[in-house]
Amino acid sequence: MSVVDTARKFIETFFEKDSTWDRLSQYVDGDGTLEHQLLQPSTIRAAHASLSGPFRDAFPDLTQRVVSTAVADDGKVFVKTFASGTFTGAWGQFQPNGRRWEIPVVWELTIKGDKVVHANEIENHHAINQQLGLPLFKSQIEQEIATREKAAITDVIESLKAVLTGGVSRPLAAPVTDQDDPIRNWRGTLFSGSAAAAVAAPAPAAASDETQAATAVLR
Repeated sequence: MSVVDTARKFIETFFEKDSTWDRLSQYVDGDGTLEHQLLQPSTIRAAHASLSGPFRDAFPDLTQRVVSTAVADDGKVFVKTFASGTFTGAWGQFQPNGRRWEIPVVWELTIKGDKVVHANEIENHHAINQQLGLPLFKSQIEQEIATREKAAITDVIESLKAVLTGGVSRPLAAPVTDQDDPIRNWRGTLFSGSAAAAVAAPAPAAASDETQAATAVLR
């Protein structure tokens, strides 16, 4: 079986109605590993089990339709699908309204020996809520990143105020790096060393008219 055939079988079996792990496991290496925006590092087996619970009850016609596949130079398989479902059952605090949603999804699959070792499902989960008319929400990872970015921006503003008013600048918040960012540092290091140095530079002895105007705005 080719890697493309394995990828197709894996996705089709994952989302078929009444899918069982015994059937899906023939395309997965062990429990497999999985990446998803709304999940902590997980396994394919755990994700499959959660899909057969409340989410499937809320969207009983849930499916993913494969529309294209591609194999990268490193052997990874990329699969584009369209996921869809109709909101006919309770979903957490939300009651069904009969609306249908459909979103594009991209899978990045690592396949070895006709089995999926690692799966990364990439989708815009906010689009589901938008199409259903439900409130938007942020995943735990998105909330953590937003909190750190807000803190870093606040520190820059305070440092600029200190520079423009002749005070002592505060140290900047540590930048987000690959080492401590849970989703591969999507937004990169927030502030480069040169930017930090510029912010921490000593204030001039005599403030120009432009500096005085900027100070007034910041105040």
